[in-house]
Amino acid sequence: MNDKEADLIVKRSRSFALLCAVILLLITGTFLVSYFSLPPDKFEEMPPGCATTNIDGVSANPEASSKGAKLFKQNCAVCHYPFTDQKLTGPGLAGMTDRLPKPAEEWFTAWVLNNEKVLRSGDAYAKKIYAENDKAAMTVFEGQLSREEVHEIYMYLTKEATRPIP
Repeated sequence: MNDKEADLIVKRSRSFALLCAVILLLITGTFLVSYFSLPPDKFEEMPPGCATTNIDGVSANPEASSKGAKLFKQNCAVCHYPFTDQKLTGPGLAGMTDRLPKPAEEWFTAWVLNNEKVLRSGDAYAKKIYAENDKAAMTVFEGQLSREEVHEIYMYLTKEATRPIP
């Protein structure tokens, strides 16, 4: 091998190393931008009083979001998937506001607090989901959850369910 060939090999090696470094920087940069552009409420723990904005740029309360998430995990997650239509014991809750009788939050609250009462009232949608889920009895949360706590769960489910996937 002569000096010209050796120089050419060195130049190509440097070009290849530079190309690899650029690709590595692009991959790392893409990861960092994606990671840090996640909405703050996607993180498990947020310091109390932390000011954030939601996906629309509107001021959000991370404590309220985390409260709804915590209540959902404690009371609902054993039977429901929150953001898919996949059935667990009960139906998946993705897009639930489109399916619920209007006003959706009012119906949801009544159902969660005492679904047996809603069924006894003859509510057509209640009968439909009860039948679709093999007539599995849902826990009655009246006396265990307050209306405010059910509201937090509803806000958590509807806020997250309508959020585009980052």
